[in-house]
Amino acid sequence: MAAAPTQASPAASDRTIPAQTDGGRILPARDPRIGAVAFSIDVAGADDVVVGAARLRADQAAWAAMPMAARIGVMQCWLGGVAKRADAIATDADDASSSGC
Repeated sequence: MAAAPTQASPAASDRTIPAQTDGGRILPARDPRIGAVAFSIDVAGADDVVVGAARLRADQAAWAAMPMAARIGVMQCWLGGVAKRADAIATDADDASSSGC
């Protein structure tokens, strides 16, 4: 089921669907190294899932209608953004991982 973190990520998309809790249900995510709660996730309500799925269907139709060259351009732009942030992404991943590396 779709869920959104309660802590905002600096790389979060502007198109993220805000989480609406379904009866206030929150799931704790524990750090397995120490057993402490690292962050909590609000459970998305059924209405949020319906809205999100509809948006994704519409976005997929628009994506499929784009010429292949345009889709390649979008992906190249995305890859450039990832490459520019590679060090920050690696640091974020290491900080968030439970490996302790």
